[in-house]
Amino acid sequence: MDSSLSAIPWLSALIFLPLVGVLAVLLSDHRNPRASQAIGIVFSSATLLLCIALFKIFPNTGEMALKEAHSWIPSIGAKYLLGIDGISLILVALTALLTVISLLGSWDEFGERSGIFVMLMLSLESGVIGVFLALDLLLFYIFWEAMLIPMYFLIGLFGGPKRFYATTKFVLFTLFGSLLMLLAIAALANFHQQQFGTLSFALADLMKVDLSPEIANICCFAFLLAFAIKVPMWPLHTWLPDAHTEAPTAGSVMLAGVLLKMGTYGMLRFMFPLFPIVISTYLPWLMGFSVVAIVYGALTALAQEDIKRLIACSSVSHMGFITLGLFSFTAEGSLGGTIQMLNHGISTGALFLMAGMIYHRTNTRIIKDLGGLAKSMPILSTIFVFFCFSSIGLPGLNGFVGEFLIMVGAFSVSKVLTAVATLGIVLGAVYLLWMVERVIFGPLKAGGTTPRHGVNPGNVNANANVNVNGHEHGQADFSHADLGHADHGHADLGHADLGHADLGHADHGHADLGHADLGHADLGHGSDHYSGSDVVTRTADRDLNFREFVALLPLIVGVLYIGLHPAPVLDLARPPLKKIIAEYNLKVNQNKSLPQPNGEEGRK
Repeated sequence: MDSSLSAIPWLSALIFLPLVGVLAVLLSDHRNPRASQAIGIVFSSATLLLCIALFKIFPNTGEMALKEAHSWIPSIGAKYLLGIDGISLILVALTALLTVISLLGSWDEFGERSGIFVMLMLSLESGVIGVFLALDLLLFYIFWEAMLIPMYFLIGLFGGPKRFYATTKFVLFTLFGSLLMLLAIAALANFHQQQFGTLSFALADLMKVDLSPEIANICCFAFLLAFAIKVPMWPLHTWLPDAHTEAPTAGSVMLAGVLLKMGTYGMLRFMFPLFPIVISTYLPWLMGFSVVAIVYGALTALAQEDIKRLIACSSVSHMGFITLGLFSFTAEGSLGGTIQMLNHGISTGALFLMAGMIYHRTNTRIIKDLGGLAKSMPILSTIFVFFCFSSIGLPGLNGFVGEFLIMVGAFSVSKVLTAVATLGIVLGAVYLLWMVERVIFGPLKAGGTTPRHGVNPGNVNANANVNVNGHEHGQADFSHADLGHADHGHADLGHADLGHADLGHADHGHADLGHADLGHADLGHGSDHYSGSDVVTRTADRDLNFREFVALLPLIVGVLYIGLHPAPVLDLARPPLKKIIAEYNLKVNQNKSLPQPNGEEGRK
């Protein structure tokens, strides 16, 4: 690489460019939501373009490239140390792409709160990219924890009725594992000081530390627990369906698309290199847990009635395939697991995005309340089925490539576990095709737009003189809005004509809606559940509009490109994986050649 190019702080730019966008939103006109939305699109797109530029200059040798090393906290030996290889480049690019798509897909969704939403999304992007680039474990940990803050507020401020329960569960699970990992990081740095005379948190330095079998097991378990919660592996998965169900659409896209990959990435980047001997004894058990996750997640998905919850449970199964490939620790299995991180981010991220689009048109995600969407929304339905086929792993689409490599790698290690995992593939086809049949090709229900929750843009006329604190402000015409069965947080005023009603200064506590019968409507606080000051008129378009199609187009291209021509992506991931596996095998074989007192490992 040209020395002038290597002198540019590319990786720092990737991390801090979204934060510049946060500052720009803060300085923008908060009364103009479009300004905040435009700033978010501009800065997230700039980050994506920078990733694309890195593909052109990246030397894919398997070694860390474009390294940046600066003194950070000298008193404790912490460094600002960044680096990138093929694995991290894939995941950084996925993060940048999904951020742009999430912001574009959420355009005009949050009204006056758009600025807050955009700042949280850009902050989340910065934290996740930092996780994928950090080579100092303390720096890695800070990015790992920093990511929690914007995700907490994304769900807490813009989520569904049970958002506080979901966010609390998400944060407590993550913090529990993270704090144990922090203790293990501190222990490793302390042992490095004892053995080499200096404190260091750099991965390359900590890989040289010799640990007793007991200490190595404890530290490895702490890392494993933190990463397994994030994946999440069975039985640590229970936070995921709740978080997905209550998260806004953009939050679900980012959670499934990239946040779950932080766990599997952490295993590859840190756990395997730091504790190869201990992991070698865990691998059979970890493969077993992965297979349980595959089957359990698929069976759980079959029992779901909510589209988002079904997709969330399917993620448990799909992430089980990824960990099965990684824990097989074969060339094929590890490569398949790595590529499947990308594939799952594309396919499942797209399904969550489209679930949000369906909800915004029908006001429900309940499968039995949907049906016949192919008749009323043919383009949306076609693309939705396309991504379902991608998630199933249909040959010619991206999901097939990763699953095939995973099964080949796992088969060489355990034929029994691979056979059981095959059941998960069959069940995956069953629950996704069942959902497609009910939602897309089922009988038409009121034109495919009969909601269970929220507004029915249907047949009830409700005329009311709106009286606010004793002052009548005219007649509200709700002729197209049926609020009779609106559930908490789901009221959609998208088609309501408020006539001459002046609600500008209304005190919600004293508003008298006259003779209008609003039934059980509760204007709650959701994002997918419009509320509060964010009464945003939803699009009248029945089928996909241009903005939504543009948001989905890169994902469609990704599915086809990886499915039909996977070689460039495989070639990007293969060299660093080959290096990780070679170092792992070297240490394991060296340990086997050492005298083993009482049959125990002599080194970590």
